[in-house]
Amino acid sequence: MGYAGKIVVVVSHVTLMRGLLIHLGYADYHQISREGMANSSHILIESDGTDFFLKETLGITKKLVK
Repeated sequence: MGYAGKIVVVVSHVTLMRGLLIHLGYADYHQISREGMANSSHILIESDGTDFFLKETLGITKKLVK
């Protein structure tokens, strides 16, 4: 059973979400903290079947690092 053309919802804790955002290049380790992610934050990701693309974040604050 494939998921092509489907919407898949994944519910997670902040540590996994943070790691995913770092992996996708949204921020580095120092730019995003546990405190920068509100309860009920969400991340919208799309895939072409091979790669994943970050489309939207809500409730996530990225720190500016000099």
